[in-house]
Amino acid sequence: MITSTDQMAPAPVLLRDDQDGIVTLTLNRAAQYNALSADMLTSLQTELDDIAQNRALRVVVIAANGKAFCAGHDLKEMRASEDRAAAKIAAKPAHAVKIGKDMFYKQLPMDLADAYSYASDRMACNMNSHDAREGIDAFIQKRKPKWKDK
Repeated sequence: MITSTDQMAPAPVLLRDDQDGIVTLTLNRAAQYNALSADMLTSLQTELDDIAQNRALRVVVIAANGKAFCAGHDLKEMRASEDRAAAKIAAKPAHAVKIGKDMFYKQLPMDLADAYSYASDRMACNMNSHDAREGIDAFIQKRKPKWKDK
């Protein structure tokens, strides 16, 4: 008997078939031309990690259902992710965003130890700003911060 829950369950984005030491991983988002969504990438990584641990598996074949093998990244999903990230940044105080961007670009040519040291110093200095104190107070008081950009 098929229940409404069974009918509503989404098809897996990745199918796996093991035969005689050969694993076939089949991309299963034909309607989206098998675009690589976050779920698809996670599923692929999980399966590949599992395969790497099994010495009896010797070959991996990556196949796809539908007209296209793979259209690349899921641009719709990527755009939504970018929009969410942009909104989060836009909600931060301009002063803190400027400090963060300046710090990012200045540390790029540094080796790892110098970059960590520089970033630590900048973050410690930033904690003395009005907006940092306001952010902490707002968090403790469970309210939205009122940024002054200083």
